[in-house]
Amino acid sequence: MKRKVILVVVAILCLLGSGYAQKTEKMKVREWQSPVLKSARTCLEVQVQGYEPGMKKEGYLSWGGFLPGKQEFALDENGKTLIEFEQHGSLLLNLSLACMDRELEIVLNPGENARLYVNTKETRGEFEGDYSELNQYLLCRGERNRSYPVDLEKIKGMTENEYILYCKELYDSRLKESSKQKKKQGEGWFRYAQLEALLDCAEDIYSMNPNFEKAYQGAKDSRELPYTKYPCFNILQPIFLEAGYDLMLLPEHSINKMLSYFRKEEQLQAFLENKGGYLLDLQKAHVCHLRVNNDLPLKKEHLTLMQTASPYVKELFTDIYEKGNKAWAEHLAKPGYKIGKVPDVPKEQVFDSIMTGYRGEVVFVDFWYVYCKSCLKAMNEMEEVKQEFEKKGVKFLFITGAKASPEERWLKMIPDMSGDHYRVTNETYRYLIDEQFKMGGLPHYLIVDREGNIKHSFRGFMGREKMREVLENELKN
Repeated sequence: MKRKVILVVVAILCLLGSGYAQKTEKMKVREWQSPVLKSARTCLEVQVQGYEPGMKKEGYLSWGGFLPGKQEFALDENGKTLIEFEQHGSLLLNLSLACMDRELEIVLNPGENARLYVNTKETRGEFEGDYSELNQYLLCRGERNRSYPVDLEKIKGMTENEYILYCKELYDSRLKESSKQKKKQGEGWFRYAQLEALLDCAEDIYSMNPNFEKAYQGAKDSRELPYTKYPCFNILQPIFLEAGYDLMLLPEHSINKMLSYFRKEEQLQAFLENKGGYLLDLQKAHVCHLRVNNDLPLKKEHLTLMQTASPYVKELFTDIYEKGNKAWAEHLAKPGYKIGKVPDVPKEQVFDSIMTGYRGEVVFVDFWYVYCKSCLKAMNEMEEVKQEFEKKGVKFLFITGAKASPEERWLKMIPDMSGDHYRVTNETYRYLIDEQFKMGGLPHYLIVDREGNIKHSFRGFMGREKMREVLENELKN
């Protein structure tokens, strides 16, 4: 009987041990998968276990890389959602869930169909996809702590070169310690730890002057202490060259910080020995980001710049250039609006000269600028009345200034604003606002009758009913 009990206990222990082994095995990143350079639509299914009605359902997925982006989503009543987005290259993405009040980091390949399971009561999660082992490690480790920090007492009295060598020693020590676990944790885990250590070392070198300031606590003038110049990073050059596109799988803020160390493309080119790579491609892409994010077409100089990038990135931004310029041309070709020619006359005569072309018409004049929130809000509020009276023959004029409304942003907005648009010089704009009409603030509106007389002047939106009443009365006269 005792023997049977012992056998049962041993069997149970074996099963438990097997289960534990399977659980820990999931956390091991056995092999390293290099990132892929392609564009495809990715699908990520998220299941929040333990989700209950009344919990916050909002969340967002954000990413960096060649074309940074962010996509908001909402969980359904079961705590589930499907996120679909266009992905350009393998990336580390940030997933924020309001119901858990935490952010998760996961690596995805473009075009994959992945699943993520997380629990509201646990800090770990489970992932099914191309980078399952790496993501299991990222999900289970929680907050990443910096190991081997700079010893402020130790750096006192060091020269610039001694400090750089010290930072490299910290990096080597960290790798030596990680290599002891390499066999147990796997090649992939070690590779990722190496990449993180590399960026941490670069940040330590960049923080040379602030670290010395902390070490001396004001005892020495910071201008006399060593500070970082971009050649200081040359000690890490071979490691960055080896890292190549593997850097795509690291956090966006860390990579962007590394790029900030090299303010000019020539500096980064020299650092990478003109061999290209992810950092150089990303630096070129950053030049285009602002225009892409603002839905503005790339210019020829952007296209020329991207011709020197890697084949994938060159093709990606060539496609963006072609599609963006086509969309921009279609946008500007929308019907219903007109760009009026500003008369070439002294500023004191500009308004009267413009209005000469509208004799016989009732005119609603809107003074505004593209960054004026109250102007844009009023435009939305009056739209219904505006459409009504456009059909009755009222002319709607929009006047802004060159400096207050940069041309491209102005051109982006006005095709969706029916009416006639005038963009006068900054000098004329200030004269109209401050001297001729003494507006005191925008938006400001003028109602002009058929003889060209200003019948009404409103500072701020007068409201839909008042607008309707005034225009109706003018049409009757």
